[in-house]
Amino acid sequence: MEKAHWQWNEDFLVFDQNASEIILKNDNNGALVSLSEAEYKFLHCYSLDNDYDEICRQMPDYHIEKDLFDGLTGKARQLGLLISSDNVSKAPGKSSSFKITAYFLFVRFLGIIGKLSGLKLMAECKGNLRFYKLCSLELSNTLLHKIAVSEQLQKALLPLYILMMVVLSSFLWLMPGAELRFSGFGMTHIPVLGFFLLLVLSIFACLFVHETGHYLCYMRYGGKSKHMGLGLMFLVFPVMYTHIEQVQLWHNKWRKIKLSLAGIFMDVLIALLLLNFLSHYHKPDLLALLTACLFYYYTVQLLSNLNVFFPGTDGYYVFEDLIGEERLFGNSYECFKVFVKHPFAHKISAKDFWYLLYFLIACINISLYWFMIAALMTFPLWSNFVLS
Repeated sequence: MEKAHWQWNEDFLVFDQNASEIILKNDNNGALVSLSEAEYKFLHCYSLDNDYDEICRQMPDYHIEKDLFDGLTGKARQLGLLISSDNVSKAPGKSSSFKITAYFLFVRFLGIIGKLSGLKLMAECKGNLRFYKLCSLELSNTLLHKIAVSEQLQKALLPLYILMMVVLSSFLWLMPGAELRFSGFGMTHIPVLGFFLLLVLSIFACLFVHETGHYLCYMRYGGKSKHMGLGLMFLVFPVMYTHIEQVQLWHNKWRKIKLSLAGIFMDVLIALLLLNFLSHYHKPDLLALLTACLFYYYTVQLLSNLNVFFPGTDGYYVFEDLIGEERLFGNSYECFKVFVKHPFAHKISAKDFWYLLYFLIACINISLYWFMIAALMTFPLWSNFVLS
């Protein structure tokens, strides 16, 4: 029987490094692993030959006992740092060829969009079912990045935000003639496909503003990031994200909570802007209809983003940090799988009960969110029945 060959898992990349350790991150599931420099070199060398004696000859400056080395490689297999060659496709089949072709076409598409818009777009194309990264935007030398790295401008952002909220609230409540109307719904003839495309572009513009809140807050507390990306949640829901991986190394939970709340604060600002427009602009035209639909979407989006039972939302991360629980949904899912396999094998502890309850409520919320997104994505099909 042929002995299995263990090779390095390419999903693990160097995430951070200091004098005493190297921190690796799994680019698919976000798992972090800490190794010393010697352990990292040994494992990489082992992944090439799988032979202890050969490694000792190649690395004479390091010495490690055979028992300790076997324990190190065994732990690396358990953590997924080393994977069997049997689990890696040896030859590109039809599926791999299709992926390569699709990736090539996507890169070319991003290149064309980048030239037309003057933006630096890079293909990511990696992730898992829960979150898949499509592409990222290079922010270097942009106005947003210059604001983020300026200490003086960062200090002025919070007072400016408060001032804008006060001014917008004053316009809404103190200006004469302010009355909330959805006059756009009075239109009788609507270019449905064109309107839908405008709505999607407007939603992405608002999502970009949302992510600037996260980005600016992240940079203020010492984060290092020059990218903002576009991805798919559950391979269906389009979302924007900010590269804030180093937040996993933060030990101050209140900074993490502020980082999550920064996006919510920007959502509130956008909702208030839309509310002001609807209260002062009462013409039954396409602009009013677009604003009304965008306000509806953003109200639902804001409430959804505050939902602690939907994994990946800002409210979910705030809740995780408040109760000091990492991977809340993942842990509740693992608890649910154990319960399904052996429902009455042992007495359910209080912690397991809350895990099961959380998982049940989370599944209901995820199902409702799927329905909401499906309704939005099929807007051109049913809109005429509602708006005519």
